[in-house]
Amino acid sequence: MGSKRVRVRKFLESVEGIFRTRDVYEALGAKTGQEKNTIRVALVREAKAGIIENLWHGAWRKIDSYVEWEDLSVVK
Repeated sequence: MGSKRVRVRKFLESVEGIFRTRDVYEALGAKTGQEKNTIRVALVREAKAGIIENLWHGAWRKIDSYVEWEDLSVVK
């Protein structure tokens, strides 16, 4: 299946909003327990790197690092 972390990152580039661990399994064709464990480890590493966050068991979302600041002093 190639480098799981690279494949997980490619999956993360295409996903919007909340996704579940099983969505990653399906997208990457993980069937065996070992393949699924490797993907879980990759997801945890991406979370530690600040790319995604774990919302609840098996649910993740990408962290939006782009912030657009508004000047509230000009709001009428």
